[in-house]
Amino acid sequence: VKFELKKLDVNSQKLFSFFLLGEPLEKDILEYEMDKKLIEYLYEIKIINQDNIHYWMNNYVLTSYCNCYFLVSNVSYYPTNQSQEQKPYIGIDTYWLSRIITNTVNGNVLDLCTGSGIQAILAAKTADAVVAVDIDQQSANIALFNACLNNLSDKIDVRIGNLYEVVKDNENFDFIISNPPFIPIPNDVNFHICGDGGEQGTIIVNKILSGYSSYLTPGGQGIMIGQCIGTNETTFIEGS
Repeated sequence: VKFELKKLDVNSQKLFSFFLLGEPLEKDILEYEMDKKLIEYLYEIKIINQDNIHYWMNNYVLTSYCNCYFLVSNVSYYPTNQSQEQKPYIGIDTYWLSRIITNTVNGNVLDLCTGSGIQAILAAKTADAVVAVDIDQQSANIALFNACLNNLSDKIDVRIGNLYEVVKDNENFDFIISNPPFIPIPNDVNFHICGDGGEQGTIIVNKILSGYSSYLTPGGQGIMIGQCIGTNETTFIEGS
């Protein structure tokens, strides 16, 4: 990104560095480039912060994928990263799942553990409607923001809650997609919510699987991405 930015004028370099790399930006530059009401809104919902001289992103960066834009947590190894708490998280498993569902899902879709909303947004391009669920308030807010950012808020219903608990009894889905936490984490260890799968790494996975029979339409599909320790012959941990 830094290499490509050198091709732009100085103000554009700073503006893109602000959004893509999380670097502070002089207030007069952002206020010249963006509508004041939009800046006030971003500050109000705590996406940006400010002092007397600069604006800066509250540990978020803007990324693009499949012709969409997503606000996500700053990359942990960026020098501008302010926190090891990755909310909402986006990683390699996110891209693996997106490759499976893009231009594939249709009808009504349920996206569990939506995080940044990336799967819900890509699904909404071909689906009739998408329900996106996350237990974390901050992640759900960003998912809602990202849906608006990509002009898909009319097709995506973002709900805050624990998996199927916020799904109505009479709701059924043609696809249930999920990128759940799957890392085995001891109960006494404080770990990122996006990765904590309980002591066996399967606590969230099993809860999602258990809802397929109740919430998938006849012939519907459940698509889940995950990783597990094992060999070429068998996994070390298997869900019940």
